[in-house]
Amino acid sequence: MLREMFASAVNVGHSAFRVTEGYRTYEQQSLLFDSAADSSFVARPGHSEHHTGLAADISYHGVNIATSVQGTWLMENAYRYGFILRYPMHKTDITSFPFEPWHYRFVGQLHAYFMHKNDLVLEEYIDHLRKHREISISLDGVDYTVFYLANTDEAIEIPMNYSFTASLDNTGGIIVTVWQ
Repeated sequence: MLREMFASAVNVGHSAFRVTEGYRTYEQQSLLFDSAADSSFVARPGHSEHHTGLAADISYHGVNIATSVQGTWLMENAYRYGFILRYPMHKTDITSFPFEPWHYRFVGQLHAYFMHKNDLVLEEYIDHLRKHREISISLDGVDYTVFYLANTDEAIEIPMNYSFTASLDNTGGIIVTVWQ
């Protein structure tokens, strides 16, 4: 999906996006954290989204991604490819992390779409799912139901011939997405 997003950017004249950081091992994160002049911008080892392989730090050659038209395009379009700006400026009180205009996280198109449409960061989205336990989302002519299971002892019934995905939410819960 990252390649698709970059290809779409090329189609509108933005041909220099690149990933400056992707997957990091615990050891790489330790070195980065220990050598940081300001550790408020670096997650502690074991707590970085880069450990998951789902985070990408994205830059655009020669411009400030926070204030450029290229950065604006990325913020306005990343959700279409399943990515969210993980630490936006107006949500630092919720994420407990400073604004990082370069840090994008893959959550999947459906979840990114819902989060974008409702101006939610990942913490708010998980809280929303916890509270409502089941939400319906329509995207590209397909109706989805997203369930939140608070623990592995809970169960839901999935009708025959329906597809589903399940993923952990990193807080002990499970997000199950079902569609026909």
